[in-house]
Formats: sequence, C-alpha cells, structure tokens
Amino acid sequence: MFQRIFKKKITIWILILAAVLLLIWGLLSIFSDGSTVFHRAVRAVSAPVQKMFTSASNRVSHFFSAYTRYNALLEENERLREENYAMKEAVRNADLYRVENENLRALLDMRQRHTDLTLESTMLIARSDTAWSSVITLNKGESEGFAVGNGVISREGLVGQIISVGAGYAEVGTIIDTKVSVGALISRNRLSAVTKGTLDLMPEGKFQLTGLPRGSDVRPGDEVETSGLGGMLPPGLLLGTVESVHADSSGLGDYAIVKAAADIENLSQLFAITAYSVSD
Repeated sequence: MFQRIFKKKITIWILILAAVLLLIWGLLSIFSDGSTVFHRAVRAVSAPVQKMFTSASNRVSHFFSAYTRYNALLEENERLREENYAMKEAVRNADLYRVENENLRALLDMRQRHTDLTLESTMLIARSDTAWSSVITLNKGESEGFAVGNGVISREGLVGQIISVGAGYAEVGTIIDTKVSVGALISRNRLSAVTKGTLDLMPEGKFQLTGLPRGSDVRPGDEVETSGLGGMLPPGLLLGTVESVHADSSGLGDYAIVKAAADIENLSQLFAITAYSVSD
C-alpha cells in the first residue's frame, strides 16, 4: 500500500515538474531566440511531456469526433426507419384500398347477376374445419340482418347456411358439412334430390346427392342447383357438378357424388342472402 502511495506522489511531482518546465520553455520562447543552453535543456526535458500532452489531446479530439459521427449515424438510422415505416404503411393502405375496391366491384357484380337477392358483403375471419365438420365464421352478424338459415354464397355458388349468429359474427355450416342438407335439382331435367355431407367426401370438397330414384337420368357433368323447397334458400343457386352416380346400399335408389361449386378451402369475400324474391 505504501508503494502505491509513493508511486502516486512521484507521478504527481513529475507532472508538476513537467508543467513548470513547459511554462518556462514557453516564456523563454517568447523572450529569447532559443539558442541558450538552458533553453535547449528545457526543450530536451519537456519534449517527451509535450508529446504526451499532444497525444492525449489528439485522442480526446478523435473520441469526440467519433462520438459526433456515431450520433449522426444514429440520427440517420432513425430517419431511415421512419421512412421505411411510412413506406410500409403506404403500401398497406394501398392494399386495403385495392381490396375494398375489389370487394365493392364484386358486390355490384353479384347484385347485377342476382337481382332477386338482397346481398350483404362479408368476409371470412375464421374456420373450424375438423375431421367431423366444416364450419366458417363471418365478420358480420345480427346488426347487418343475418339470421339462422340464411344462405351464404361466393361468386361460384352456394357456400352454406348460417347455423349461428350474434353481434358482429355469424357461423356458417358449409355445403359439405355433415349437418347441412339442402333441397336440390338437376339443372338439366329438374330432377329433385337432397344434398348430404359425408365424412369421407368432406376433405375433397364434395358431397352426396341423395333421394334419386333407381336408374335416374343423372350423368357426370350435370349441374346441381338449389330447388328452393323449404323456403330458406332461393331456387337456382349453383351447388356443384356431378362427378359420378352409384346405387345406394338398399338397391332401391341412386346417389351422386357432387363436387361443390364453391372452393370451400379458399374462401375470402362472401355474400349473405338476407332476403330474396321469387318470380312467378
């Protein structure tokens, strides 16, 4: 401990001596031509100290210069981040406007195609597809006039029927769900039938068309539409296309495998039928 105190005092005295020598050297520089022996001796002794102070001064200068550059880089980085955020926000807003415009055009097109329907545009916000059911959730509900039993369509055809509704949401059982059954017709010959969802066909986006008499005139490629029986759905909504026809297990009737017209796995904008009129 004594040695540390001694070394510290020695260092202080050396610095004091160096400062005195620098002061004397400065005065001599002012009042003499620098040729005296004493002046040269002072210069010789003080040169290392002067070099040390100059080095220290340079380091301090470099530090503050680097600090200034660092602050400038931080400010530039923050400015670029703000510009990047603004650009992303502008792109996002442009996408929202584009989607909104597309939705409005789609709604206008659907209303022109289905003048007998009162349609409310809506969006899919969730789906709960499992091995046992195919149900989707919409972003509108009671306040927009949605009710249980209302049909929901896409541009391609019937998606399903509302099975539950609340404030700001509606749940829809799709046409391939096992709990959804719709009165149907073969478009070509007006042959009546009923849709039926099955667990084995659900993953393929297909359903059965049941209630067909044995040997019915039903062919692959026939289109199937709603019959309007029961009053919940309007007639003439496209349900799908027949892929194949088979005898049922009883041997007394036929059933058809139908590919749903609506792409159940890739739904986005939809239209709820809140009312409709039937022409005579």
